[in-house]
Amino acid sequence: MTASDTIVRAVAATLPVHSRSRYREEWLADLAGADELGLARATIVGGALVTSATIDRTDPHVSGMPRPVLAARRGRWAGLFLGTSMVLGIGGFFLGGSLGTRDAAIIAGIGTGLQLIAFAAGAVGLLLLAAALVAAFGAAGARGLVMSAGIVAGGVLLIVLAMLSPVFGMLSLGATAAAFVVVLAIGRTQPGAPSTLPRGRRIVVALPFSLATLAVGGLGLAHILIWNPLAKLPGMTLDEIYAGMAAAGEGTGAVLIIAWTTCWTLGAVALPVIVALPVADARLSARGIAAAGFILIGATVFGQWFAGFGMGMGIADAFMTTGGDTALTGPMLALVGQAALVASLVAALPPRRLQPVAAGS
Repeated sequence: MTASDTIVRAVAATLPVHSRSRYREEWLADLAGADELGLARATIVGGALVTSATIDRTDPHVSGMPRPVLAARRGRWAGLFLGTSMVLGIGGFFLGGSLGTRDAAIIAGIGTGLQLIAFAAGAVGLLLLAAALVAAFGAAGARGLVMSAGIVAGGVLLIVLAMLSPVFGMLSLGATAAAFVVVLAIGRTQPGAPSTLPRGRRIVVALPFSLATLAVGGLGLAHILIWNPLAKLPGMTLDEIYAGMAAAGEGTGAVLIIAWTTCWTLGAVALPVIVALPVADARLSARGIAAAGFILIGATVFGQWFAGFGMGMGIADAFMTTGGDTALTGPMLALVGQAALVASLVAALPPRRLQPVAAGS
């Protein structure tokens, strides 16, 4: 295999799957007969590079699927990367606290790494969103490039703002969700029966998520009521801590803690019950159950911050400490929650593998 053969194979690999083999075989055949035809191999390689750079990848004859289908599929991938960016970007604000010097440095390093991953995922997501809109509107050529550049520039600004403030993060999340809905509304998914499971297997898939939710919720409860108070006030017992809070007239935020505990307990119990209902027979796949399970875990961890707010402030006011987490379990559970929410996106959003369909606009 010559260097020219290797290059055109690599160039062909950048084309849509539907057209990849056809162009690869044509270019390799041209290279094989170049000497007989009196063509320079560099000319053939250059033509392959130009074709790859200028080909309309939204053309149904190139992509192998109608433009609305292509737009919806690209939009789903865009939603995955943009959602991951927002989860990790906003989640970084829940990793702080008054940890020990060594622990704080480790968590800060993890937080910085997550912010970098969030930015990279956001950039990829924006490019995919631009590509989805180009496919949806058929905006090839210069118009498509201008549209893509505008989306990427605006999106990068939103991501930067999201990393500076959780408020901007929430706004950018809403803007991302709105753009994603627009793409899916314009496009349509390719027909195909969902991969459903028998009732027994649905329950088996759901149970680990229920158990994980109970475990995460239980750890969060122990963190709020036991580990974090002890870490904030070393040398004091729990009885002394709670007695001091009572003497200072500070509450523990029991209402929020009870409400949060009730929610994740009911959610963990309800998940296998819901997936076992007859109405779920033709609706739920393993991916759908996994997405719901990961969301349940992520929501449980996210709710822990609100549930523990009253307890943290009560300790801070009674003993003049800080209100953030001091026990390492707080940021560790926050990481688990972020990972679960990202996993829910991975389970729910990527489109199913499809065979290319006959071209049609």
